[in-house]
Amino acid sequence: MKTQMDTRESGSIEGPGLAVADRKWISPEEFFREVVSVTGKVHSGCNLNCRYCSEECHGPDSAAMPLQTYRRLSDLAIRRSRYPRLGLEFHGGEPLLLPDQWFRRAIEYAAALAKEHGKTLFHPLQTNATLLTPQRIDTLHELGIKFGVSLDGPPHLNDVERGGGAKVVEAVRYMLERGIRVGLIAVMNRVTCNRMPEVMAFFHHDLGLKDFRLLFMNPQGRGGEVEMLTAEQMLAGFRDVFEYMLRHECAIVEGTVAIWVNRFVHGRTNDLIPSCWGHSCVAGIHRVAVDPRGDVYSCGCAIGWPKHRLGNIDTGFDAEYLAAALEDLHKKDRWYVRCFGCAAYRICSQGCTISKRISPEFREAECKFTRMFYTYLHENPDKTRKIHEQLSKVTHGFGPPV
Repeated sequence: MKTQMDTRESGSIEGPGLAVADRKWISPEEFFREVVSVTGKVHSGCNLNCRYCSEECHGPDSAAMPLQTYRRLSDLAIRRSRYPRLGLEFHGGEPLLLPDQWFRRAIEYAAALAKEHGKTLFHPLQTNATLLTPQRIDTLHELGIKFGVSLDGPPHLNDVERGGGAKVVEAVRYMLERGIRVGLIAVMNRVTCNRMPEVMAFFHHDLGLKDFRLLFMNPQGRGGEVEMLTAEQMLAGFRDVFEYMLRHECAIVEGTVAIWVNRFVHGRTNDLIPSCWGHSCVAGIHRVAVDPRGDVYSCGCAIGWPKHRLGNIDTGFDAEYLAAALEDLHKKDRWYVRCFGCAAYRICSQGCTISKRISPEFREAECKFTRMFYTYLHENPDKTRKIHEQLSKVTHGFGPPV
């Protein structure tokens, strides 16, 4: 098998049924030239069993990423990517099932490489926070880790679908008291969609959060077995978030509302950094995920799905298969004809490509919600302008136009 061949050095081969040895291969080094962010699935297990989890997680004894594998993906990202600022994210499962020493050795190795190559690194860590202690928070913070925490509201609401709410709240409060930035993600589900004022008040007053990100329950993994939100429920939840921000002068900011308000006022601007909040999915191109075995997937939402496995950080990428996989992921079908001439295009990000492949029903609901929310902004211009003015004054959250 050819494993380290750059496509620019190999001849083009066409036709079905080719032997593996005769196919064109892209080296890992070449593939990672366009990568700006890597989600390292450093542990495939989790200590919780959240009912709507989008991951296919197993128990705490599941496979963890060997340190040597993490060093290999760090080599590829830092040495080969053409971008000067890179994200190397720790994700799972639950990444904190790994010991602190693992993170110390991983980050020290990546930091040395970044210094050598003049790169700036970011190390987000997405955790359920139930394994965090004050000592552990201090240790990981000193290593430069940026905490992303999942919490759907006060414990009595959070624990209906997730569990561990009291421990999460304790960890978040400790971080905020220490002045440690917390990137909090909340999932709107059947339990919380009509109780967002309560959720917002808890985040704002009880925790003292300045900003957070709200997502819909995703029809992936175990989430595919949970009843999805209707467009009307999505609208009710986000309308309550909008009104809460307005009443409290954006003392707490929800990121999606901030982005959409800014787009409504300014129009769309160029996306400076490839991200899920842009207008085009960048999965498998600028953002990838790597599992404990070193297999590369189109994004963190696709780990374990054979059709989204693109290659491996050691053996490389079959060029023909890679092209077909990315085309299948990113192609637009006739459904998207409705986007032409749609007024909501001004704010729309078109959502997650993968989740919409999984569930056409979710795609329909999210599209309808987006159009309804755009109409709500359009029918309330004074409120929308006022929130925009408030956002321009705050120094936290998502103030600048996006």
